[in-house]
Formats: sequence, C-alpha cells, structure tokens
Amino acid sequence: MLRSLTLAVSLLCLLVAACARSAETPSARSGEALRDHPLVVKALPGNYRDILEHPDKFEIVTLACEGEELPRGVTSSAMVSRFRMVDRREVSDQALRKKLVTAFYKGVSGGKDNAGAGCFEPHHGIRATKDGETVTILVCFLCSNFYVLPEGVRNGILLDPEPVEVWRDVVKELGMAEVPLTRMGRRPP
Repeated sequence: MLRSLTLAVSLLCLLVAACARSAETPSARSGEALRDHPLVVKALPGNYRDILEHPDKFEIVTLACEGEELPRGVTSSAMVSRFRMVDRREVSDQALRKKLVTAFYKGVSGGKDNAGAGCFEPHHGIRATKDGETVTILVCFLCSNFYVLPEGVRNGILLDPEPVEVWRDVVKELGMAEVPLTRMGRRPP
C-alpha cells in the first residue's frame, strides 16, 4: 500500500514538473525568448533581430496591392516600389515596438516551415533601421507569406495568424489609413 502511494506521488510530481516545463514553451514566452526560436532565426538571419529589437528608427506601413502578382526572385528595390504605400508612421513608443516585433516572432515561431502559398500581396509591413542598416518585413496576411528585405526572398515559412490582429490594432491606435485585406483590389472568396 505504501509502495503504491509512493509511486502515485512520484508520478504526480513528474506530471506537475512536465506541465511546468510545457508552460515554458517558446510560444508562451516573451519576445526575448522567441527571438532564438529556430524558425525566427531562419527568418531573420544575422543581426536582423538586433536591428528590429533596438532600432534607431522604427516604422509601420500599410500598403495597397495593385497590378500583377510579384514574380519570384525579384530584387528588394523592385519589390518595395511594386506596392503603393497607403500610410506610414514612425513608432517611437518602445512598448508598441515590442508588441509588433513580439507578435511577428510568435507568428513565425508558430508557423509552418517548408510551406508557402502562391500569392504575395502585402498590406502591412514594419521597417527598422539601426546604424544605417535597414530591415523591412512585408506581410501578406491573406496567404501568410512574408518577405524580409534586403534579401527579398521567401524563406518557406508560413506565419501563424498571431500578428494579424495585433498589427491591425496598432494601425488603428496610430490613426493610420487602414487597408482592407483584399486580393488585387478584390475581397478573397
């Protein structure tokens, strides 16, 4: 009887310890912990995460998609000029910056690797500059694709929907012109 009770208590302790560890998963942690998630590192190589987290200047932009879909392998300068900027705001509030970056990290870390959709029609982006280096992230919330510039290539990760509402809420909070999530001027089916 004592042996069974000891075994039951031991199993309960192991279960509690496992639950505590699972609560520490990257998706439940802060942006600082998410920055080292393998998909975030893949999406934002080198010093890109440092630029996003400690910029001299940080902006959020809303974009309108017009014309033909973007062909693969297009250069970063052609990509940026391909989309009409509807509005842009500098974000000086540190908490708001962190909110945007953390939501992106959560979207990437909870996303799917080696996946991708055919479209790319971004309506939102963030741009961070530090010591003369700029990182721009353009996101298509319709298909969950995103580009990280200056490379201008898809990295095969589809975002989890985490950033959609956060970014759209920040756009509203800053009083920016909002853009409807549509495909080439038409609402998706």
